[in-house]
Amino acid sequence: MAAPLAVHETTGAPATLVQAPAGEEDALDLAQWQVAEELERCRPACLGADSKGESMLCLMLCLKHAHPIPAWLSCDLIRRGERVTGAHVMTWDEAFGRLWPKRTRLAVVRKRRRLKVRVHAAVWALVSADLSLSINRILFDIVGELPNVSLPASTVEHLYYEALHDGQLNVATWRDAQRR
Repeated sequence: MAAPLAVHETTGAPATLVQAPAGEEDALDLAQWQVAEELERCRPACLGADSKGESMLCLMLCLKHAHPIPAWLSCDLIRRGERVTGAHVMTWDEAFGRLWPKRTRLAVVRKRRRLKVRVHAAVWALVSADLSLSINRILFDIVGELPNVSLPASTVEHLYYEALHDGQLNVATWRDAQRR
């Protein structure tokens, strides 16, 4: 099975996450499985009282990947929304949690997000071109030396794993599926 070469222009995710081209159904199944795993990982934080926007992030993850919204998430979103409409809290931030702390410099957040996308895309491109590559410090060194990245391997590694945490496709899991 050929690796997807296109990257979605908005999310930076491999195009198979957005729409599976003919013959790429396995990649879409893998993406759906990863979304389900991420939802289960985030579930305790979503259902907790001191949420920091996790419920909305999980909703966005479901919508972004055309994944069915789990019943527990629907109930949580409704419960939080009713706290606002029922006049139990004043703002949506109080009900759903504040995603960014006060005085967060959003330009810095956007720059880091762009770097995460570049790093993930570079790892994806290198591994999809050579399935024998391991996801390790050597690969992160190679990615860090690319002209559009230019970062130390340790920073590249952190950015790659942050991208996975943010819902990007795990390249190692995809590679292992391709080898079968």
